[in-house]
Amino acid sequence: MKYYTNFSIILIVLLSACNIANNSFIEPRQYGIKFEISNRTDQEFEHTQMIIGGINENNEFIEIDSYALPKIKIGLQQVLSGYDDIRWKPDFETIRTIGEGKAFFNFQFMDKDANFIEFVNNPDEYLHIDLHRHQEVYDENGNVKLYFEDDDDEYDINGDLVTGWIAAMLFTKEESDLSEKSEE
Repeated sequence: MKYYTNFSIILIVLLSACNIANNSFIEPRQYGIKFEISNRTDQEFEHTQMIIGGINENNEFIEIDSYALPKIKIGLQQVLSGYDDIRWKPDFETIRTIGEGKAFFNFQFMDKDANFIEFVNNPDEYLHIDLHRHQEVYDENGNVKLYFEDDDDEYDINGDLVTGWIAAMLFTKEESDLSEKSEE
């Protein structure tokens, strides 16, 4: 009997240790918006900003917040990609009440008008997060990827070099929840 008791205690300790080790490698979700910027031009850009807001029933863009980007260097860079406390967290609840509840992004170069960012390879769709489909903006929902291309990019209808991508446009909240349950 003593043998089984010792074996049981050792087994419980090992299983607990495995569970703690597994959980320590799971990175918590990071709430808010981060940027991944791919500058494929031969120039750097300073004094740029992202503007977020909604489009109301009169088809007017209502600005809610803006974020001044750091100097955009040639190549790839991450902005706000750290933990939760440094992510950009505009007032998503207010944006959710505007029009269809979609958070649209404008990009502004210094001394130029702000323009909507076209969804990469689809100039008929503006970059946005559907806040009705996504209860919270976290990780892939808030990973905004910006591409700066040369002037001859066929998809750049604004003529300002910027297109973008958000992974969250591929998933609804329900699909995301189902995906998480199947991974468990």
